This record gives sequence, structure tokens and C-alpha cells, in this order.
Amino acid sequence: MWGGAISIVDYRVVRASEATDESISPYQGLRAFDQSTARFFFGRDEVVKALIEKLGSSSFVILVGASGSGKSSVVRAGLMPKLEQNGWKVLEPIQPGVDAIANIKSSLEKFFRHKDQLSTYSRIHQQIDVGNLRLVLEALPGSEKVLLVIDQFEELFTLCSNEEERQKFIDLLTDVARLAGRFVIVLTMRVDFEADCLNYPTFAKFLDAQRISIPALLGQELERAITEPARFLGYQLEEGLLEAILRDVAQERNCLPLLQFALSKLWELRNQETKKLQVSQYKQLGQGENKIIEALNDHADVIYKSMTPVEQEWGKRICLLLIRTGSESRDTRQRQLKTRVLEVAINETEREIVESVLEKLVHGRLLVTDEGWVDLGHEALMSGWEKLATWREGDRELRRLRDRLADTRQEWVERDDDDFLMSKGLLSQISKRLEELKPYLSQAEQEFYQRSLAQEQENTSYETEISQLKQQFQNVQARLLERMEDSENTQLSATRDEVSNALTSLETFEQRMHSARLVSVWLNNLHSTLVESLARQILDRNPEFPNNHNSLSLVEKFLLLSQDISYYINWLKDSLTRGEPVDNRLNVDMTLPKKFYGEAFKFFRQELHPVELTEEANTELKLYLDYLVRYLSYEND
Repeated sequence: MWGGAISIVDYRVVRASEATDESISPYQGLRAFDQSTARFFFGRDEVVKALIEKLGSSSFVILVGASGSGKSSVVRAGLMPKLEQNGWKVLEPIQPGVDAIANIKSSLEKFFRHKDQLSTYSRIHQQIDVGNLRLVLEALPGSEKVLLVIDQFEELFTLCSNEEERQKFIDLLTDVARLAGRFVIVLTMRVDFEADCLNYPTFAKFLDAQRISIPALLGQELERAITEPARFLGYQLEEGLLEAILRDVAQERNCLPLLQFALSKLWELRNQETKKLQVSQYKQLGQGENKIIEALNDHADVIYKSMTPVEQEWGKRICLLLIRTGSESRDTRQRQLKTRVLEVAINETEREIVESVLEKLVHGRLLVTDEGWVDLGHEALMSGWEKLATWREGDRELRRLRDRLADTRQEWVERDDDDFLMSKGLLSQISKRLEELKPYLSQAEQEFYQRSLAQEQENTSYETEISQLKQQFQNVQARLLERMEDSENTQLSATRDEVSNALTSLETFEQRMHSARLVSVWLNNLHSTLVESLARQILDRNPEFPNNHNSLSLVEKFLLLSQDISYYINWLKDSLTRGEPVDNRLNVDMTLPKKFYGEAFKFFRQELHPVELTEEANTELKLYLDYLVRYLSYEND
């Protein structure tokens, strides 16, 4: 491991305008502190110091803590600004999401945007795909140390449904942990997901050695987290207020988000003349004894009650859509694309209602939106809002089934391969409860179910029909042979030959189906390699794009071509699976004239001889390549 001390810069640069600007609350509600609000972040100096010291001897550190312990704030508002002050290059934090590999690729790609580094960029993608980070990290330009924060690592278990992709991502992380270099990763993870990590023994060893536990915020650190943000903007806490807040905090474990929310509401009630936060204002946050707990619950209830009954029902559905229903009561929030949330509406009227409800929930700070994603403001909402906690207890099995359907559809979308439609077992479970499930499903998910059902029926039908036909021909053939033993009838002999020929044709058709499936699997396994090699072949032969693309960089051109080539590879797979060219799928707009792609696939057909495929499978592949090349080569653009 690379080592050496890292100096800790323990100061805050304060501009005069910041010290008097009251338009921004110094308390963050349910949001995590980040670099833009780091000046208001107090009370976690010891944890930040421990992280920095650990990074002096390790390139991989895991910050573990309970939900609501402030992990995200520690790394985003505590660690990241300090390392930047020490000359580090700090990348934007990422979350694993549904495609953790793609997210880490996107993060690393930012190093290669300023020059035409197509070969390096392509190699990075290829090396990440095969799990080799060493060459990638050696290729990083510059000399400064680089920090990547992977926040909410538990999403790898709650949102990423593809075990192969999950394993690949974990392997990449353990590679970083082994490397002695200037690229370091800091993870944050909920402590109750440590058991999931035990299924990956190598990663579990690093977790044991590289973990830092975030303790409860207590004593002077807790007091500073409460008083210093207000003091930063020139405000004081009235005598007795701090004690009242501390009494309420002591009744609830890991309640930092609830505390921050209560303080943000208290800030809204502040006395701007006396520059004080007052006990009387704090008492307005709830009717009961514990204002920390009641502030969020009462606030959420006010927003909910402001809606019409129809909007309230949609509010419930949206909130439950943003929760991953775990075993027993171990639920987690799950981000959703806004388009996914809107797809639950089945017509324009419902869509308008959903958009209105989303706007009210976001404006009320119960939900947050970011770059097309929708999320709960914080997991604390799941227990801090009594109504949502009650909703979570209902229909748990049904919502787990919904999550399984969504996971399967996500993998099917990523693979773009009908081999990844729903299994017979899952189809059976969903069919039994389809009417109950429909309110939780988007239109796209319902269509996915119907496509999976049709595929299962079609596959069953084909296999059954072939089996039945073969059996029928064999039965007829056996009866004919019996009769021919007792007769020299030439007509029976001719019929026997016809039956024998028909049976041979049927077996040939069955072999073609088998060969086509072999090719489809082969294309799927080598998808990325084929896309890259064909895109390169087009670029080599046609270095200049048409005029409307001249402004693009080489990397951007390569990506555009890769998308087009990927489309045609998927067309090949789909056509082979169906047993005929899917004509209507070819009439699409492409980056370049179709003849350029025709040349690439002609090269593919002539030069590529996959040794993994049988001779029959190779023949089947060339049949469809011939069709594709003819279409692309002679199409008028």
C-alpha cells in the first residue's frame, strides 16, 4: 500500500456574504450535507480524521454505520472538501444503482474527455468489463491522488438484480483494495448489510480490515452539530433550548435526519430581530413530548392532508414504489427514474395527477429529485412518518413480487435478449395475483409480463408441436414397416419414403433451431467485443463523418457508431431466435448511411470464423449476415 501522512486542514473559509446570508438554511432537513453546505457541517471531526488517517495507508476504506448516522454527510461534507484542500482530485460521488459497472465507467471516463483518446477510452471499458482495473488506473492522466466515493453501497444488494454484474463490481473494488496506487475508493454502507457481504469472502476480508464504524453523535460533538450552524449565521440558541433538544434526541437512536429536520423547521420560525432560536418556537413543532420525532410526522401529515382523496392514494403508491420491501422489516429506499414513476399512470388524466402529487411531495421535502431520479428524502421517513410506516406493513409479499418483476425486467432491458424474459415459475406467481399487482405496475412492466407470457406459450408450443410431429411420423413409419413385411405393395413403399423424408426435414428444422440458439448465445456473450471491433472497422475505413457530425470528438463518434452497431447485433439475435429476418426492425435512422454498416458486416461475414460454433451454427449465422449485408449495401439512403 502507498503510505505517508496526509495533513489535516482544520479550518473553514468564510466569506462575509456567507456569514450574513440567511436565504440558505444552515440545517439540511432530510438531505445530506455536501460540499456546497460543508460550512454548516459540525460535530464529526473525529470520524473525518480517522478516515484521512486510514487513507494514509490504504487505497480502500469502508465507512459503516446505521441508517440515520450521517455517513453520507461525513464523506461529502467532511472528507471530500478536506482532501480537495490537500490537492486531491475528488470525483463526483456515485451510487451503485441498478448498473454499478456503468456508473464507475462513467466516473472514470471523465479523465479522457479533453483529448482524442479513443484507444485508451475503449481499453478502459474493455478492461473494466473483464475485471482488470490495473491497466485502467495506470492509464489515468495527471499525478495527483484521486478519490472516488461510492455512497449507499447497499444499493448493490437492493437495486442491482444481476448477480453476475454484482460479483463483477465487487471484484473491481477488491482489485482497487489490492493495488498500491493513487486511486482510492471510500464506500459508505448501512451496518445491517454486512451480512450480505459475507457471501463474497474476499470482499468480506477487506471489510473486516478496512472498515471504520461511525459512532453515535454524542456529547460536545452533538452540541456543536446543533449550535454551530446557527452561530455561523450569527444566531444563538435561547437558554434552555439546547437542553430541551438534547433530552428529545436521547430518546431516539440514530435520529440525525430527524434532528436536522426539526432544526430546519425551527430555523423557519427563528426571530430575525433578536437573532435567536427560542424555546417557545421549538414547542410549536409538535403537540407531544418529543419534538424531534413529531416534527417530521406532523409535517408529512400536513402535506398528505392537503391532497384530495385521489391524490392521497397516488401519494401512497408513489411512496411505496420508492421502498424496497425486504425480508421481515428490513426495508430500504430504492430510487426510481421519474419516467418509471410516471409510467404507473395508465392515461393522461392519471399522469397529470401523478405529476401534481410528485410536485407536492418534492416541494414538501418528503421526496427529492436529481437528474431524472426520484427518491425518498431519507430512509428516516420510512419510520419517522407513522402513516408510511403503516403502509409498509401491508401487502409485503405482493410488493416483494413486484420488486422481483421489476428486477427481471431491468435485466432484460440491459441484456436486450428475450432469453432473459420471466421464468415459468415467476410467471405463474404473477399470473395468480395479477389483478392485485396491477396498481403497482407501470405500463411497461405490464407489457413485459405479457411478452414473457407469450414467449413461454410460444416456446412451449414449438417444442410440443415438434415433439408431437416427430412422434406421429415415427408411429406412421412403424405401422408402414409392419404392413410392408406382409406385402410387396409398391405404393406402401413410396409412402414409407415420403414419411422418412418428412421426418428427416423435421429433424433438420430442429437442428437449425438449435444452431440458431447457439449463435444467439454466442452473439450475446461477445456483444461488447463485436460492437467495438465493428465500430473501429467503420472508423478506419471512414475517418470523416458526414458534415453534421464533424463537430463531434472521436470518442463521441465512436459511441454513436457503437449504439448503431449494437442495434444491428440485437437484430441478428432476434432474427435468429424467431427463425426469420425481422424486416420492420431494420427501417431506422442511423448515424451513417447504411452502406457503411453493410461494409462492416461484409467484413464480419468474410473474416470471422468463430471456432466455438458448430459448422451448422456458422452456416446459420452466415445466412442472416447475407440478408443483413444485402439490405444495408443496396438500401438507398
